[in-house]
Amino acid sequence: MICPNCDRVDMFSVSREKTVYEYRNVYSDNKKEHKSADNHHKYKGPWKLEETVVSDEMTLRCSACETDVDIKKVKGIGEIKIDKAKGVVFVNDFFDQFNVSGKTEKQRKGDRRIKKERREDNESQDK
Repeated sequence: MICPNCDRVDMFSVSREKTVYEYRNVYSDNKKEHKSADNHHKYKGPWKLEETVVSDEMTLRCSACETDVDIKKVKGIGEIKIDKAKGVVFVNDFFDQFNVSGKTEKQRKGDRRIKKERREDNESQDK
């Protein structure tokens, strides 16, 4: 598959957002040994991990240009299904490849609706 942004081949990856919350305690008393020469309060110790939050949302990303990929712009792919344990399923747009009329999906749905209404009208007149 080709990236629609940079035209590189087979550079797709799945990404998710991970947020890490850390903190450092600060000496807030006015003791001389807890302040620096320019009056900054010193830290009590190193950074401590409070919480790590991993997003459930996963997106398709191009590793070459480092952008999120809009799956509608990838030729030959209709949709993707991402499973965090099993992997990724790319569903091809098999029937869209044979769009001989040159009409968009919206136009074809409108044509189908009109044909269905005509068929129903003909059936009601026959009764």
